[in-house]
Order: sequence, then C-alpha cells, then structure tokens
Amino acid sequence: IQPARRHTKNTNMAKHTTKGTGHSMFISPRKIAHIPQINCEKQKLVLEVRSIYNDSWRVRGVLPFMINDFINQLNLTGKYRFGPVVYYQINIKEIPPLIYDVIRMEASKGYLWLDERNLDTHSLIGVYKCRVPMDLLVLKGLSNVILTTVNKAQPNISKFKDLKAMHYAFLNRQENVVKVVSIDLSDCMDYIPTSRILTSQKFTKQYGLYYNLVEWIIDLPIYDFHNHSFFPSTGITPIGEITHVILHNFYQNTVDSLLESWYPGITYSRYGHELFILCKQTDEFTIDDCDIDNILEVLDLYSVDINWSSDGLLMADNNDKALILHEDGSLEVWNSEDI
Repeated sequence: IQPARRHTKNTNMAKHTTKGTGHSMFISPRKIAHIPQINCEKQKLVLEVRSIYNDSWRVRGVLPFMINDFINQLNLTGKYRFGPVVYYQINIKEIPPLIYDVIRMEASKGYLWLDERNLDTHSLIGVYKCRVPMDLLVLKGLSNVILTTVNKAQPNISKFKDLKAMHYAFLNRQENVVKVVSIDLSDCMDYIPTSRILTSQKFTKQYGLYYNLVEWIIDLPIYDFHNHSFFPSTGITPIGEITHVILHNFYQNTVDSLLESWYPGITYSRYGHELFILCKQTDEFTIDDCDIDNILEVLDLYSVDINWSSDGLLMADNNDKALILHEDGSLEVWNSEDI
C-alpha cells in the first residue's frame, strides 16, 4: 500500500478539459403515487413527514398538533422556518461508553451530526443537533423527498443510509481490478462556499420549495451550548441526514459528473464523502496521482486524503470496513473486526 497523502490547494496546476460520456449508479426514479400538479412539492413533503411520524417521534417531543402547524405554515407562506442548530463539544473520556454508543447510533440514523475528526489527538467529539424536535422531523422528510425525487435514486432507495449497502455490494463484486484509489472528501464540507453548494443542487422551478428550504438549511446559525453564543459555520451547517443528502447531490453534480465525462466507462463508487475509483485491466485509460490531483484542482477541492492500493487493503466506512484486493484482481469488502 502506498503511503497516504493529502491533496492541498495548488494554484499552478494545469486544468484538464477532455469531454466524454459515462454512466451513473443512481438512475432510476422512485415510484411515487400521482399527486395533482398544484402544490405537488408541498404535497410530497407533507405526505413524507406524515408517513415517517410514529410513536418514537412523539417520545422525542413531536406532537400531532405540531405537524398541523407545520402544514399550515407551509400552505400559508410556502416556507418553514427552522430554529438554530445546537453544538455540544464532549470529551469522550468523561462520558460513559453507553452514552457514546447512543450518540453514534443517533448519528448513523441521521438524527444528529457527529464530528470525530479530532478524536485521535484531543479525545473530543462535536455533536450538532436540532434544537426543535419538529425541525428534525421536517428535515428527515425533506431528506427522503430530495433523495428520491430530485436525485432520482433507485426504487429500493428511500433514505440516504440505503445507499450504503448498495455502495459496498457494488465494490464487493468487482473483478479484473489492477489498483484502487480511495479519496476521502469529508474535510471539503468545511470550506466549500454554501453558494456553490446551493447552485450545484440544480433544482428546477418544479422544486422551488425544496430550493428555498435548502437555502435556509445550509446557512442555519449554530449555537454553542457551553459558551452560550452563536458562531458561524465555515461551510455547510452540519445537522444530520439532510447534510449528507445535500452534499451527496453536490458531489453527484460535480465529482461524479466530471469523472464520467473525462473517463467514459470508469468504474467507481461513492457513498457520501467516501469515493473509490477502480482501475481495471480493461480500461482504455490510466489514472495516476497527477490525474487525481488534476481532477481535484479543477473541482477546487482540497484538504483531501488520498490512498492507493495495488496489492493490499484500504480502510473504509470510518475504519469499520476494509477493501481487500486479491492477486487475481478480485475485490472483497470485509468488516474490520473479521480481518
């Protein structure tokens, strides 16, 4: 395995302009019951919010009258005003392991955003969550609607987490692989201008409501619980699943689109910020370090971790999984605990 490296901004790198055609993993629209065209997008969002509401949301503090208030606000103003996101900084050495497990589980379900990037050096985690429980329900509904109608996910995909199984299943059945490059885009969200993220969503007039809601969401104020003050986010406001969906849409319309255009027939898979590019014996092109740097430079993405493997393994899923490349060119995905 070649040593990991980090792509940083380089203003002198030449830009590649090759054009072409490619393919996308997510092309089939989810089947949704016919809804009258008038206020169609409002109806879809309301139906989704109602469909995911159950007793667990009541326990979280969301009562039926709150849903009615949300619907009335949506119908009267065409908007919904979200409250601020609350930020907690926690030293994991000071909390019981059970509480930490609950936080990680909540993050995996998209109910909050867990930042563990400083864990190795400071044992600190950052937790971002909605202050208002009803906001979280609306965001979950909006996430599902954007993913299934705007992003046009496959029929068996109803929420962002469903893409994870597809991602690893796709990688697990690949053959004739010569080498694999792993690209971690997680730090990009800290500096990509929210205006660029919003423009990349490519919402048509048909989805004007979703555009307005996303515009509000990506710049939500963050309240620091310990310091009792607000602070601005340097990029998109991290919340939970809706953040993943917005960033997925951004990467789909930038990274995925460019890869398919420059390298027709390229084999790759991306789940959120985790991107794997597979170089195969049958490829009519080659990809090396310079090509990866060129791609990232053209996309203006930096602070990106890059790892190559020609005959070994690559870690995935926050080190919970590993990709093993065998000598015969087959690729397997293992749970880290089984290696």
